[in-house]
Amino acid sequence: MKSDGNKVHDALVILVVEDNIGLRRLIQKRLERENYVVQVVESGNEALLRLKELPEKILLLDYRLPDMNGKELISKLLREGINVPFVIMTGHGDERTAVEMMKLGARDYLVKDHSLLEVLPQVMEQVFLQVLTEKKLTEVRRALRESEERFKMLFNSGTDAIFVIEVRDGIPGNFIEVNDIACTRLGYSRDELFQKTLKHFEIPEDQGVEDFCKTNSNNIGSFLYEAIQVTRDGERISVENNAHMFILGGKPAILCTSRDITARKHLAEQLRQAQKMEAIGKLAGGVAHDFNNLLTAIMGYSELLMVKMEANNPYREIIHEIKKAGERAASLTQQLLAFSKKQLLNPKTVDLNRVVTGMEKMLKRIIGEDIQLSSEMDSSIHKIKADQGNLEQIILNLSVNAVDAMPKGGILTIKTENRVIDEEFIRVIPSSFPGNFVCLSISDNGEGMEKKIIPHIFEPFFTTKKNGTGLGLSVVYGIVQQHNGWINVYSEPGVGSTFRVYFPSLPDADEDSDEAEIALEEYRGDGERILLVEDEEGVRKVALRVLRDYGYEVMEAASANEGAAIFKEENYKFDLVISDIVLPDKSGIELSEDIILLKPGIKILLSSGYADQRAHLSEVIKKGIPFLQKPYSLGDLLKNVKNVIRGAS
Repeated sequence: MKSDGNKVHDALVILVVEDNIGLRRLIQKRLERENYVVQVVESGNEALLRLKELPEKILLLDYRLPDMNGKELISKLLREGINVPFVIMTGHGDERTAVEMMKLGARDYLVKDHSLLEVLPQVMEQVFLQVLTEKKLTEVRRALRESEERFKMLFNSGTDAIFVIEVRDGIPGNFIEVNDIACTRLGYSRDELFQKTLKHFEIPEDQGVEDFCKTNSNNIGSFLYEAIQVTRDGERISVENNAHMFILGGKPAILCTSRDITARKHLAEQLRQAQKMEAIGKLAGGVAHDFNNLLTAIMGYSELLMVKMEANNPYREIIHEIKKAGERAASLTQQLLAFSKKQLLNPKTVDLNRVVTGMEKMLKRIIGEDIQLSSEMDSSIHKIKADQGNLEQIILNLSVNAVDAMPKGGILTIKTENRVIDEEFIRVIPSSFPGNFVCLSISDNGEGMEKKIIPHIFEPFFTTKKNGTGLGLSVVYGIVQQHNGWINVYSEPGVGSTFRVYFPSLPDADEDSDEAEIALEEYRGDGERILLVEDEEGVRKVALRVLRDYGYEVMEAASANEGAAIFKEENYKFDLVISDIVLPDKSGIELSEDIILLKPGIKILLSSGYADQRAHLSEVIKKGIPFLQKPYSLGDLLKNVKNVIRGAS
């Protein structure tokens, strides 16, 4: 044997089982001379014990032993789960026994004659190589199985579908392999997908895989593209595919990783929609601002005419109608500002029944003739603290939503009632809380909604309508939250829907009254000097006229710089500065700060037709500066001027 065979022979132990002591010693010496590791025993039972101790072994077994024969020993080993390679030794002329043992798994057999010791090393060497080869193959198979399991785990993990596609004559063919995610996403079994191609369920949004294959005949390169995949159930899924050309088994193939980007696409669409609505909102806010300035002049002059007229003047009623039209237009601008989310909240103690009654005429025009409007109002309804414009928007949005759910006509019911919310109710409606509330219910007997849809209806941009924006109910939800209330929905397909809005009630409160005509003389001035800074000429002239007519000495300016110059020229001798916030050169806030530095303690009154960032309202509120929202009436102007000069709130 070669010297480098030592390591091979050391890998296994040969256990010799022979009852003849002389032959046993000869066999041991012969094998050890060939650098084998050898142990010897003389009986079957001793062999059983020794084999359990040896990790790697080959058994050289005499068939005839004093306590059992070779067949019995091997059978016992097999019953105990010990599968050991063995070579059987038989006497001369006992070939039948040797054949029987070969059937039990013997690797070879030796005849105990004069040639035994001569052929023994050669036989054992062959068995050694055979056993070691099998061991290596077992390790290779185990490593291959583990590698396959790891690949399978990686191939089927994650969230991306993976397709391996054959390419024939430069055209994508059938799938060679797909992962579990692909089967789950598309709704097909693996065997079903093997009979299909990408064309069966994929609609490319731009250049597809087929075009990619044609332009990559050299079988290299990658290609990223977007597509629509249609599932077995008809669902359309937006995907981003990364196709990579490679060689598989000597033939071109495509590895395509497909990522579901439906949610990403939806978010991108929401962003585009939000940007569009923001642009529309800015436009609406700008239009509302310009209208507020015009309406301030219209309402101011009409009021001024009414004040100057005798009570029995026949034109007084006409002027009054002009004023009312201006007030209705002012309400429209508030709706524009509400749409653009730039309106000022003006919470007052209001009667919900009165708000509903005031909207009935408008609602009847909106709902059409095929829908009946029914109202059920609690005559003892409690007052609530709310912005009336916001209440009207809630009623309008929910009513329009109900009308859309009744394309063939039906009944729209508006109901008000007092409710006491207790702990039992809270367990049913988690968003509620205990106390006294006023409940506004708006119901329809239309199409209704499935339960799975209801949790999403207040999400921005979620809609079940073909041309809906998905903003109506989200706006309602936001308003209700601002008023410290909550909204819940009951709906059943084919039965209809009921939206219930809860507002904290004020059981003992009286409704805030809107004075139709303020006694203007009550707010007459006493010669106080006012600096009026307003860039809109119509607003400036009407305010100038009113303030002068009611006892104030007024100087006017059309810009911040002009106002500051007049203030200095007059040696700061003013009692009040009235300024629009949005001026052409600088803001009214900056002007007021400059003036306060010149004359600490001077009174300031700011005004604006905007209610967004251009008006810097958060800064105005933080600084505690009095603010007058346009369009304002003469009474509002005179009242605010008088109160600011007096130092009243």
